Amino acid sequence: MTLEEQKKYRLQSDFIKRIRQPALNTLSNVGSGLSKVKTLLDETENQNQGLLTNRVQTPDYYRNNANTAKPKLFGLGSGEIVIGGADRFFDALSKDRTPSGFDMLDTAALIPFVGSTGKVISQGFKGLSSAFKTTTPQRILNKIKSGDGYTVNLKSGVPVLPKSDKGHMMGIYKNSDPRNSVVDGKMSKKDVEQFITKNKIKLDNDDFYLGAWYDKANNKTYLDVSARYDTQRKAVKAGERTKQLEGFDVKEGTTYKVGNWEDFINSNEYKKRLVSLNKTGINYLKGNTTSDWWKLKGTEMAEVYGEENLPQIAGLLAATSPVSDVPRNVRIASEYLRRNKVGENIIQPDFRFGDKGIKPVYEEVGNMMPMETGRRKNLIAASEGRINDLNREKVRGMAKALLGDADAMVFDRHWANLSEKKANNIFTGIEKGVFPSGKPYEKLQEVIRIEAKKAGLTPREFTANVWTGYRDLAQKNKSVFGVKTAGEGIKGESKAITDIFSDMVTDKAKRLDIPRNEFLDLLKEGKMNLTSLSLLGNTA
Repeated sequence: MTLEEQKKYRLQSDFIKRIRQPALNTLSNVGSGLSKVKTLLDETENQNQGLLTNRVQTPDYYRNNANTAKPKLFGLGSGEIVIGGADRFFDALSKDRTPSGFDMLDTAALIPFVGSTGKVISQGFKGLSSAFKTTTPQRILNKIKSGDGYTVNLKSGVPVLPKSDKGHMMGIYKNSDPRNSVVDGKMSKKDVEQFITKNKIKLDNDDFYLGAWYDKANNKTYLDVSARYDTQRKAVKAGERTKQLEGFDVKEGTTYKVGNWEDFINSNEYKKRLVSLNKTGINYLKGNTTSDWWKLKGTEMAEVYGEENLPQIAGLLAATSPVSDVPRNVRIASEYLRRNKVGENIIQPDFRFGDKGIKPVYEEVGNMMPMETGRRKNLIAASEGRINDLNREKVRGMAKALLGDADAMVFDRHWANLSEKKANNIFTGIEKGVFPSGKPYEKLQEVIRIEAKKAGLTPREFTANVWTGYRDLAQKNKSVFGVKTAGEGIKGESKAITDIFSDMVTDKAKRLDIPRNEFLDLLKEGKMNLTSLSLLGNTA
């Protein structure tokens, strides 16, 4: 760092230290109203009362006018201020981010005028509740008194119309949060105004709504800030985080309870599901010849790609497993395993199935390797044997399970569906069939460890049995615990990955009309994968 850069850095650091608290204090009073200042002053030039010599300018003004002097650190010669930059400055501080240097300059120019502009800004927030007939405190009170709940966006003035509009409304703060308002009996106009003032920053936003209703049962009136979601699942998961009791279905005009997923997976009902599926899975595996579910060492697959490469084999199988059934997982992994075997680049953007006119058996001609861009980091880490660096718990868990880790657990879409009870609004995640990362994964792992121990099994064994049992019931009944499961991933036998690999070797040798041992040799030499029907010298 040069002396000039050091000086600039010290200057900016000193500025941040000096301005931070005053800026945060200003933020609490003005918030996003800074943008209103520009609009108001631009519309009425004489409104600045001689404090500013020029109209308020935006950053674009300076970028598009090269000869215009930019603001200096602690003031302006001409009186020009940049509201846009100051707005970003306050926003950054409020989120504990370091503002940009340019935005700091803009803010420095604004600070001398905060006292004067604050009046204009407060007028802007006062107008938040009176800008539309639909948002006045009196209209809100009238709606409450009529016995109807009322939800309206103060920024746009558009109310939410039950049975006409769509979506799901859910409060964003915990019921105990002081930003909500609860009044014994009926509210006054002052109560509504105080609530709006208290929540002015959120309510001055297109994404948030004022919600109001009166509960006759306990004689209380409620005001809260809510958000609209396009699905009940998303609304419930948001409400679950803030411990909401109910959500509102706009289209139906009805309320519904917010379920609690963590309570459910710790319930006796859920544990009974696990016990039942574990038994079903054990019975299935007894009646169907298959190897140890997760065993990789000593298998034909390990022999083909090298016992010394077990971390790479396990890692590449795991890296290609998301959004794939097991056979497709093995097919796609076989190409990456081939590349790793012969020392080629793991990532090959120009690769296409069926190059040189050779039609693949299992893939569409001309297709790229699926999801290679999104899997890039995991594929590279796997090819280098860095199992602990694999992204997402499911991927790491699968690799560790294949390498013999008794505590390894793999939660996929089947586990996501198994762990729900839609009738009670209990959902695993915001997307159906997607098991979320982070705390949900950890919470279910805790449950599984306890239940596996009761069954006298390792978590690795127990989860494999449950998964197998789930697939068996899904195939037989087309549903599991009342939830339909028809679709991709519920087809074929439930077999160990290495057994599926061996079956595919047999199938492809037959298709090529060559002895199986000969085909195995081609795989070992890195001249074949399990996706196409030709030697790699003639195909990708």
